[in-house]
Amino acid sequence: MMRKGYPVKTYCKGNSNYSRLSPEESEITKPFNTHDGRMSFAYKGLVIDKRNSLYSVRDVKLEGFPVHLVEGVFNDSRMLRIAIDGGLLTASPEKLERLRERNKNVSCGGCGTPFLFRRNMLIDYLGGKIIQCPYCYFEEFEDRLNWGTDESFY
Repeated sequence: MMRKGYPVKTYCKGNSNYSRLSPEESEITKPFNTHDGRMSFAYKGLVIDKRNSLYSVRDVKLEGFPVHLVEGVFNDSRMLRIAIDGGLLTASPEKLERLRERNKNVSCGGCGTPFLFRRNMLIDYLGGKIIQCPYCYFEEFEDRLNWGTDESFY
C-alpha cells in the first residue's frame, strides 16, 4: 500500500528500441511476430503442421494416397518430403490438382512468414476483403496477397 502523496515513478527501463529509431530504420527492423516455432503450411496440396522442429501431416483425404506413409510425427523434413513425394505418385492426379488449388500458401507482407490461406480468414472491409496474418496481425487486401509456392518446405 502506498502512502498518501507518494510521487509515482513514471520512468521505467524497458525495451524501447523501436521508439529510438528513425523512420527509415524502423522500416528495416523486423516487426513483432508470434510465430514461436509453430506454423501450418501446404506442401504439394497436403497441410503440414510444424511445431518447433516436429512435422505432422493433417488429415489426408486424397484418393490413392497411402496414408500410412505419413502417419505420426516426423523430426526430419527430408524424410517427410520423400514420403509425401512417393505417396503422390500413386494418388489421383485430378483430385491432387483440386487439393493443391484449395490449399495455398500466403506470404505475409509484414513479417514475411508463410501461412496457410483459408477462405474463412477473409474479413469484409470497405467494400473489399482483407486477411490478417496469424503471426504478426498485419492486414492486407485479398487482391494484394503475396501467394507462396507449395513446392517448398518450411
